[in-house]
Amino acid sequence: MSHRIDLRIRVISYIENGGGILSAARIYKVGRSTIYRWLDRGDLKPIKLARRQRKLDWKLLEQDVKDNPDLRLCDRAQKFGVNISSIGYALRQMKITEIIPTALAQVRVIAVATVVRTPVTVGRGSSREQGRQGGKDFG
Repeated sequence: MSHRIDLRIRVISYIENGGGILSAARIYKVGRSTIYRWLDRGDLKPIKLARRQRKLDWKLLEQDVKDNPDLRLCDRAQKFGVNISSIGYALRQMKITEIIPTALAQVRVIAVATVVRTPVTVGRGSSREQGRQGGKDFG
């Protein structure tokens, strides 16, 4: 977080009127290195930094999501040469939360709904019963 301009002006004027950098840092609760940076710069306005260049190009990622909505995060990470968490972070920052088209999502729901589970029955003399009884017949 940047310091207000009026605080910067007060610190610099304190130093120009004979105060020391260390005492100014203690009085105004500002780091010494910060004061040195303010003294080196001519302008006291805060520097607005743009988003730094990253390895992952977000515009290409956004286009890839539009072109290939069914790719998994790990597939995208491999494609762009970054970690999976980088893809997840970028998608969250771009407010892209649901990338599966509704038709594909419906197909997946239908496929999951058609899976039938068959009950497993344990009959007399199965390995499960023998394991409990130690393989001996107590009856």
